Amino acid sequence: MIAVAGESLIDLLPTKGGALIPVAGGAPFNVARILARLTGHCAFLTTLSEDRFGEILRRELLAAGVSVLVHQRVAAPTTLAMAQLDADGSADYRFYGEGTAAALLSGEHVPGDFFGGLRALALGGLGLVLEPLRSTLVELVRSAPAGLTVVLDPNCRPRAVADPVAYRRTVELLLARTTILKVSRHDLLFLAPESDPLRYCRELLSHGPSIIVMTDGPHEILVVTPQGARSVPVPEVTVDDTIGAGDALVAGLLAWLDEHPELALADAGLDLLEHAVARAAEVAGAVCTMRGANLPERFSWGDARVSLR
Repeated sequence: MIAVAGESLIDLLPTKGGALIPVAGGAPFNVARILARLTGHCAFLTTLSEDRFGEILRRELLAAGVSVLVHQRVAAPTTLAMAQLDADGSADYRFYGEGTAAALLSGEHVPGDFFGGLRALALGGLGLVLEPLRSTLVELVRSAPAGLTVVLDPNCRPRAVADPVAYRRTVELLLARTTILKVSRHDLLFLAPESDPLRYCRELLSHGPSIIVMTDGPHEILVVTPQGARSVPVPEVTVDDTIGAGDALVAGLLAWLDEHPELALADAGLDLLEHAVARAAEVAGAVCTMRGANLPERFSWGDARVSLR
């Protein structure tokens, strides 16, 4: 089983007429829902509100086949993110998170047998900012069994970060136990604004991760390991928006891991990782053809290849 931990929220997306449409989202939510769509199963550790938006989130998770691990819903309102789209479909967000449902995940919500049968744990997003969610995720990673694959996507949102120094310290704490780090070029500009991205990725390998996957919008994806670096092209698609593209890439990587239970990542060479990232990039490309972080109904995982415009 693969688990995801972190926030669920509602994205408020603008229409051409200026109205706002509520869409289920949040980076970990997107990863969990897309992963379940790809593999048929995923466990998600998150807190949902008892309000109407919380019910929407719960229904969408269950419809996708996600196992929601926290059954008791909270009285706090659902976390919100207001999105503004630019000409190429990229989104800029303003978050309404303090004291909301997503922030309230605590140690008491973690099942006692959480790590039993777990092969990988993915986390990131606002979980690196909001309390007590942040402390809960840090402790969860600290207590993870030695053989567990931990996938971290910081998904940096500078507008949500009140204390950049503390934020970077949290990332460093998690990196010490991270197996796969997925970052965007924008993430690296926030985490280490004075550093060359490739050089910084190579430096990070000495702080915990075995594999770093760096995205750069429509440009090639860079895979960095102690053995070297490899560029992976992204599929050409007709973009509706790029919301959830990075989350879809993480879900694709996790689905690939799920397909290869016999694989030890330490033994995976660059050729195999290139194949894995290319498969994951197909998932991200497919999501970009849709409004919000959604896969087309015609998309299939496994041996079948997706047909993109």
